[in-house]
Amino acid sequence: MGRACCVPQCKSGKKVPSHKFPKSPIRCLEWIRSLNLDHLKSMCADELQKFKVCYMHFREEDYYSPHPHYHRLLMNTAIPSLFVYNSNDSTDVKTKTENNVQQQPLQHFLIEDKQHNKVSQSVVTNMLFLQEQVHKQLSKQQVLLEICDEQQMEIKTEVPEIQQEINEKDTTEKNRLQQLHCEQKDNEKQQENVIYNLEKRLQRVEEQLTIMATPVTNGSRRRSNLKHITRAKSLSPTARMLYNTVVKLRRSNNRLKRLIKQEKQKHKMKILKQAKLKVYSRNILLKNNNNIFSEK
Repeated sequence: MGRACCVPQCKSGKKVPSHKFPKSPIRCLEWIRSLNLDHLKSMCADELQKFKVCYMHFREEDYYSPHPHYHRLLMNTAIPSLFVYNSNDSTDVKTKTENNVQQQPLQHFLIEDKQHNKVSQSVVTNMLFLQEQVHKQLSKQQVLLEICDEQQMEIKTEVPEIQQEINEKDTTEKNRLQQLHCEQKDNEKQQENVIYNLEKRLQRVEEQLTIMATPVTNGSRRRSNLKHITRAKSLSPTARMLYNTVVKLRRSNNRLKRLIKQEKQKHKMKILKQAKLKVYSRNILLKNNNNIFSEK
């Protein structure tokens, strides 16, 4: 729009749809020959861009619409071949058409029309096929974008829940370790108290034995040969009873020492196992967290 049609005696005006000359010099010559624009033959393709041909010189087959809601577009292979004049110029039209018919046979026009129709139909079908393919690709991309958005929303909602679970597990593990540490301290205190009581009892027994073994000032109660006794059978009943109690206490003391040693070893092994389990559980939690974040 904006320029009048360059075809002589065409009274379409400036406000009708019009088309520029093609940029290809060969197709420009085809347009000039078809419309008998001899005054434009000397111009090049760039100069011909200033001129336009209105839609009245094209056929309906020369247009296509890529979409039902789009405007019609001119095919690249379209050639203007229609002449539209006013009633006053009817005689000139007749003479010009007769000359054109004499110059170009009717069969040639029919063949060209068929070829143009075939080319235009093929172009239209190709354009429709391409549009369908583009529409399918766009729909697929839209579906993929929706899926990606949904996954991102799920990740955003799941990450704080996972973090909360990890924090809860850490707190429970810390509380459990504190309880174990407190129990361990209590057990150690109890064992120390038991050992302390046993040592005191042994000390008392040894003091009693030393008191009983000391020589008495009274000569009637003194036995000069008591230190030479090497067997328990030859001891007096009281000394033998004390001797047996000392032996029992020493045996019980040794047994308690062994038990304490075993308990300490068991406690150490238990602490080592707990530490190993703690490290192993933390490694598993870290691996699970890494796997979750890598999958998402």
